Amino acid sequence: MGKPVIGVVSSYPELTSEVKKWATTADVRVRVLEAVLEEGVDAARELAAEALVLVSRGPTGHLIRRQLHVQVPVVLVEINAFDLLYTLYRATRISSRIAYLGFTYEVDEIDFERVREVLRVPFLHLTYDSTTALGEQLDRAREQDVKVVVGTGACIPPRAERRGMTGLVVESSATAVRAAMGRALEIARARQADKARSLLLQTVLDHAGQGVLATNSDGRISLCNRAAESLLGLEKDHVIGRLPRELGMPAVFLRAIEGPEGCGFLCELDNTQLVVSKISITEAEEGANYGHVYTLQPVRKIQQLEQKIRRELTQKGLIARFTFDDVVCRSQVFRQIVERARRYAAFDSTVLITGESGTGKEVLAQSIHNASPRRQGPFVAVNCAALPENLLESELFGYEEGAFTGARRGGRVGLFELAHGGTIFLDEVGSITPPLQAHLLRVIQERSVMRVGGSRVIPVDVRVIAATNKSLIDLVAAGQFREDLYYRLDVLRLDLPPLRERREDIPVLAEFFAREITRRLGLPAIRVRPSVWALLTGYDWPGNVRELQNFIERLVILCSEQPARAEDLVEELLTEKYNAAGMVMKGERLLIRLGSLEEIERQVIDYLQARYNGNKSAVARILGISRTTAWRRMKGSSHRIGS
Repeated sequence: MGKPVIGVVSSYPELTSEVKKWATTADVRVRVLEAVLEEGVDAARELAAEALVLVSRGPTGHLIRRQLHVQVPVVLVEINAFDLLYTLYRATRISSRIAYLGFTYEVDEIDFERVREVLRVPFLHLTYDSTTALGEQLDRAREQDVKVVVGTGACIPPRAERRGMTGLVVESSATAVRAAMGRALEIARARQADKARSLLLQTVLDHAGQGVLATNSDGRISLCNRAAESLLGLEKDHVIGRLPRELGMPAVFLRAIEGPEGCGFLCELDNTQLVVSKISITEAEEGANYGHVYTLQPVRKIQQLEQKIRRELTQKGLIARFTFDDVVCRSQVFRQIVERARRYAAFDSTVLITGESGTGKEVLAQSIHNASPRRQGPFVAVNCAALPENLLESELFGYEEGAFTGARRGGRVGLFELAHGGTIFLDEVGSITPPLQAHLLRVIQERSVMRVGGSRVIPVDVRVIAATNKSLIDLVAAGQFREDLYYRLDVLRLDLPPLRERREDIPVLAEFFAREITRRLGLPAIRVRPSVWALLTGYDWPGNVRELQNFIERLVILCSEQPARAEDLVEELLTEKYNAAGMVMKGERLLIRLGSLEEIERQVIDYLQARYNGNKSAVARILGISRTTAWRRMKGSSHRIGS
């Protein structure tokens, strides 16, 4: 930062000399121009292009202040009472016919009656406010036989002498000059610091990536960055100090900036959709309002930024792909689970999802994340059963450089840190060892992590969704899982039933997978009647939805070679599954697992219920029993299935 510049408009050589003498001892650049009255104002305009503050005295100083003070501050060299009395005293030594010719502002600043009383000399008091008025008043003084004219303006002596009178200037003392220059230097340094801060602020705002507009307490524009100029089609020099309504802005934009405070007001400006946010500038203690700040963001840029973030998260595998729209079900029990999960999504509490492998625990976890306020944040999934204890700890919580042999240079960020602002999904949480359970409990309680080998605590803002195919309460009873961690995880709970307990979902899932897999593999669609898909309901699907999906993928690939045999292939592949499970084929279509008479009866009832959609009359007709008996046996079968 260079030296500040002070501009001085001097009205006489002695003042110029005193100013230059002061400048030799100050860390400042001083530019001096000698001129008076209107010419002094012109000189001040020239100096104002570079100077941070102007200094002048007397009438010239007051004219400059009146015309330029809004542009640049003006410091006046003071004229004290002693200087005035001394000059008037000198005048009495020349003649008793004296006139004091002062600038109009001096009428209120000088008590002339007391000056006359002190000097005991009467004198004529005249005033002027321009060069023309000065000449007229000098002519008036001559007409009244005035011999000596005294005034603060350095322009008085030469003009008085041309009219045959003596002119004396009330000069400022060296002390007054130094005091004025000192005040000017303080102002110059303050303005230089403000200018540097303003330049920094303007540079930051110009590179903020969004339009920024600010208004003061009067509603006038006080700041406008480059992006706002471009979006609004305005020039900063044209808008500063003006009301938005004076700039011809569209009514929809004026409604946005004059409306209530808040974010996300959508408006269209010259075929560009903008999101306008309004923030009040208020003083914390007093609550005084100093104006408003508006941010303007094109919707297109917001969308591009969101797409970029999502691409980066996708590349890192930190994004949830599934939503509740991807959940396929027909059964009432699973619909209720999905509805409960939707309600859970709105809250930040920990969720525990239980169920056998392949029942769709991660699909629900991702759906909860994508329906939550954290949807824009990362979704980090980790299978706790897939990693040994020492590796899982460093993966979850990260490590510092040198924490162990083979540690990466610079350390590594843990999955909890990567999930900051989003969700971490801990799959198979029941497999975590007790020492690691204690570490996990501390992280969930304190919302902070400490890396392996580290000494600093790192705050994390993460929602935890845990899943397990084990009974955690049984593990607690066996001493294999911490009770306090269990209750930390079991806040919001979702128990997913196996596929065999919601058999009505099997046909719709099979049909859905068939469509998705043929599309993904680029194969022609397969044609299978609903009654054929219903055959799948007789099988228990121990691998649940994942096993069914793999079955359909194998079916689709085989059908690509023999498309006409799609329905036969369903039976053939299903027979293979029964045979692999120790089951045999009985009858034309029904596949029965050998067992007790009660188990065989249950399989028959389950199959017929699924095939005829719970129609009791149809089941009774096929079995040759009454409708009441069919109802009782169907009820008993359902009871055993759910037990």
